[in-house]
Amino acid sequence: MTLAPSVAETRHSGNGVLAPAVPAAPANAPQLELDGLTLRFRTRSGDVHALENVAFSVRRGEIVGIVGESGSGKSVLSLALMGPGGGSQARNVR
Repeated sequence: MTLAPSVAETRHSGNGVLAPAVPAAPANAPQLELDGLTLRFRTRSGDVHALENVAFSVRRGEIVGIVGESGSGKSVLSLALMGPGGGSQARNVR
């Protein structure tokens, strides 16, 4: 027998369906946490290692800038954070 969750344990998903509530994160929890991002692109001449074991976190209220020389992977990192791309990715983003 399955019992329906109480109102306090559900949230409205926006499409008329109730879904289990997501527990609130602690106030000091990172808003973005990246751990061990590695990204390689396959080319005709072999794999290009674009990012290797990138890790950082951003907490509420922090401002972070990504700086580096031309070709250092700033744009690739930004695109990888936004979602699946053309490369092969191993990542843990929360």
